[in-house]
Amino acid sequence: MIETSFKDQSSCILCGSYDRCIDGELTRIVQPWPTRKIVRCKGCSLEFLHPMPSQKELYEFYVSDEFIKSYEKCAQQYVIGNDAPESYVFDRIQQIELALDGRKGSILDMGAARGAFLSAARSNGWCISGIELGSEAVQAAKSIHGIDLLQCDLESAQFPAESFDAVHMSHVLEHLLNPLETLRLIFSILKPGGVVFIEVPSEIRDLFSTIATITLRCPRPAYLVPAPHIFFFLPQTLRRMLRQAGFHMIHLSTPRRNKDFASAIPFGRIAKSVLYPIEQLFRLGPLIVAIGRKQSNGAPNLAQ
Repeated sequence: MIETSFKDQSSCILCGSYDRCIDGELTRIVQPWPTRKIVRCKGCSLEFLHPMPSQKELYEFYVSDEFIKSYEKCAQQYVIGNDAPESYVFDRIQQIELALDGRKGSILDMGAARGAFLSAARSNGWCISGIELGSEAVQAAKSIHGIDLLQCDLESAQFPAESFDAVHMSHVLEHLLNPLETLRLIFSILKPGGVVFIEVPSEIRDLFSTIATITLRCPRPAYLVPAPHIFFFLPQTLRRMLRQAGFHMIHLSTPRRNKDFASAIPFGRIAKSVLYPIEQLFRLGPLIVAIGRKQSNGAPNLAQ
């Protein structure tokens, strides 16, 4: 449900447009902060929280009793950093190595949580570094995996230029106030030929949610926890953002992990077996994965 169009004094970080409209359905599902809406840029379709919060407001939201208590009530339904790496993490590391033509080196994990990804990367022969804002997660990474994380953001870490062969970001980019500037900073700290691996949720266009809404004639359920997401991506907006940051795109997909064929409705199993390939073909899955490469000559990719 797209609502009233309007113009705002702040321009879109991706295309510079001032024209936008309210996405009422996504606003309802995500349950953003009171008085804020999710809006869609009419120039490039990037969606984001409006008005944009300050860094102070963002921090206060994360530490608020309301947010913490709601998260604790349904912690089992959210991945907040497992103590042990899931099997797909090792597949992801292999995907990064493939993008680097089989070589390994130094990797930075942004939003490293409790260090599960870095633990897997270390066991695969990588030299690891990580940054994480949460003090509990930093302590857990040290006690569980023996990994020392920097408790800061990327800018404060002040890594020298061309420090890493790879940067990993899983469900981080959507939380940032300016993801484009962060990607530009990542570009600068990657070695020539280095890659960035990004995974974000696909919250705008999910084939199964759309079909369920139509066939079951019930609205898509709202999140149990109000999402502290600032930006909401489509495959094409994530691709455009990576290219504007200077990266050459080498992979873009919308995967679904742990496919479930069980169904309580007639022919549901058959329907799922048909729909799963369709959602991948048309990039309508629940996650968006992108890999961008810094060209070996170090020059930004200016193609849009």
